[in-house]
Amino acid sequence: MSNLRPVQVAVDGSPGGWTALAWGARVAEGGGAPLEVLYAVPRDLLAAVTGAGQPAPTEDQVTEEALARVAKMTPDLAVTARLLRGSPQNVLPAESRAAALLVLGSRGVTGLRGWWVGSVSRAVAEHALCPVVVCKTVEDIDEVEGSPMPEGDVVVVVDPGVPALGVVDLAYRAALMTASAVRVIAEPADAADLQELLERQQARFPEIPVKVRAAAGAPEAELVEASKQAGLVVVGRPTEPSLLGNTRMGVAAHVLEKAQCPVAVVPVGRH
Repeated sequence: MSNLRPVQVAVDGSPGGWTALAWGARVAEGGGAPLEVLYAVPRDLLAAVTGAGQPAPTEDQVTEEALARVAKMTPDLAVTARLLRGSPQNVLPAESRAAALLVLGSRGVTGLRGWWVGSVSRAVAEHALCPVVVCKTVEDIDEVEGSPMPEGDVVVVVDPGVPALGVVDLAYRAALMTASAVRVIAEPADAADLQELLERQQARFPEIPVKVRAAAGAPEAELVEASKQAGLVVVGRPTEPSLLGNTRMGVAAHVLEKAQCPVAVVPVGRH
């Protein structure tokens, strides 16, 4: 049994949740990590208020289908499923303390009962204690033998306003799990520090091809443009409170909204 922290995937019975499940299962398999499926169910009062007109799938239906999909996609993967009580934006960040990665969809089921209405996936990405990957929904995902993971490089912008080590490290690890190259976009002024960082990473991951180019514009614009051909884009999220007392999503918020491939948001602190 692996001693690695699990890859957690949040599902809710929607296409967005199944997209996240397929992505997370492939990554867990590639990294030799166990998979933990989480299904957060709002408490009865909240469900009664928000469940207008469209019945939700039962708890057993969601967890059983999730386990069946994983067994079909990655039959040798160690997987467990847990039911959580409470709103996803509250319980998922708390659960992320024990995870290597938390994966969720960008949008969930239609209507008020849906989890991922943009603000919820952003809230989880903003407060989770581990990196969060938000996957764009793939509607036609019934044939789980084929991977829904977009093919392409793992793209990371080295933003002078965000410590680079944790962000670049996740990009390399994701590339290792998905057999991809890393594409680094950096400010020319950071060339010396970046070269030292990349030399250390290449010593750890010599099998991963790396491409580096100078940034031509704002970090968020660079990542959104790169997402059109990428398999994953990676962005940092500072964990220190701002003057208003909130952590700063900054570039991450824009990329989550506009990117056309999965987005990894990495919580990072100052050195």
